[in-house]
Amino acid sequence: MPGPKMTIHNYQKIGELIKTWASDEKKRPATKEDLLAMANDDGLNLELADEVTTVVYTDVPEEQASEIRFVIPANNALSVGVEEDLYPLPTFYAENAFLDPEQRVMDDDETEAFRTMRIGEYTTSKCK
Repeated sequence: MPGPKMTIHNYQKIGELIKTWASDEKKRPATKEDLLAMANDDGLNLELADEVTTVVYTDVPEEQASEIRFVIPANNALSVGVEEDLYPLPTFYAENAFLDPEQRVMDDDETEAFRTMRIGEYTTSKCK
């Protein structure tokens, strides 16, 4: 099985970039080199596999009240982590989401940071 196309070291930073790209298409980097420069200038320390040559964006259409959309994973994605008996979650989940509810008190800034990390993780996990 090939390695990851992208390695994320800071989910909050990638989440911030993705939120920017969602609100302003003109700020999206057009090339691999532009993406790496933007990400690393921002302190993200993003790594892309050598075989990645092109950056493509897929915009999800606005939700329609009359429809429900299912994003079906590729069949081979269903076995990720099964052999190791682990589900591959980034460490920020353990640090923020899976604490005892009595310990999981976040202020507004921490809540927004966690939300941004989730946006970064969810979006980049769909990169193929």
